Amino acid sequence: MGDLRIPDQSFNMQELVFLALDNRVDLLAALKESEVAMNQLRLTKAERRMDLGLMVGYEKDWGKPAFDRSFLKAGFSVPLKFSNINKGAVRSAKYAIEKSKTEYHSIELQV
Repeated sequence: MGDLRIPDQSFNMQELVFLALDNRVDLLAALKESEVAMNQLRLTKAERRMDLGLMVGYEKDWGKPAFDRSFLKAGFSVPLKFSNINKGAVRSAKYAIEKSKTEYHSIELQV
């Protein structure tokens, strides 16, 4: 015969909350989702940049020996991108960032 002794355990609520905020899987997933949304915005902005071109060349006409002609060529190209008028993709990426931050704060409040 004996008696069951359970030692008193006292927990510090602040330490438990900080531990939960650091180790919860759903919080870590929400944080990664926010990083992915930010990277998606960077990619969307990079796709909208103008693709400028520069060309330099040298050409020699070997066909006729009497007329030795050499040409030096240079060019610069600027494409007309009409897709930059529509800014829907950038707005969508910004809203995805806001959504992921809101979800992260929501999960943080649940903890």
